[in-house]
Amino acid sequence: VADLRSRLASSRDLAKVAIDLRRNKIIRFNLSLSIASVGIASTTAVGGLFGMNLVTGFEDTPHAFAAVASASAFLGAAVSVGAALALDRWSSTVDLKAAAHDRLALSTILRDVSSLETLIFGPGLVSSSSSSSSGGARYD
Repeated sequence: VADLRSRLASSRDLAKVAIDLRRNKIIRFNLSLSIASVGIASTTAVGGLFGMNLVTGFEDTPHAFAAVASASAFLGAAVSVGAALALDRWSSTVDLKAAAHDRLALSTILRDVSSLETLIFGPGLVSSSSSSSSGGARYD
């Protein structure tokens, strides 16, 4: 019974890992959207500054609109790419730690599968060569 409880705890740990993985993917997507919104906000800030009806002399230049639009688009892209690269650099160390934890939980569960089959189906129903080419349990 204690062995079965430890196996159930391992299964529960695997379920927690799967839920954590899904939650991390959602958080990462949310963070990507936030990075994109910061890039767009920096682009619109430049447009907002030029839309204040201040007299600077730059507004009379024939190619001023194209120059400001290009510069603000470049600024927005640079901010987004820079933030995304910083996120990737930071998350690579976190991903390695999570992967190590996931491997440990999975190896614990897989190590105990054959004993769990024996416990559930009984010693006479599971063949000793369950890892052979026929695979799985053999029922007599």
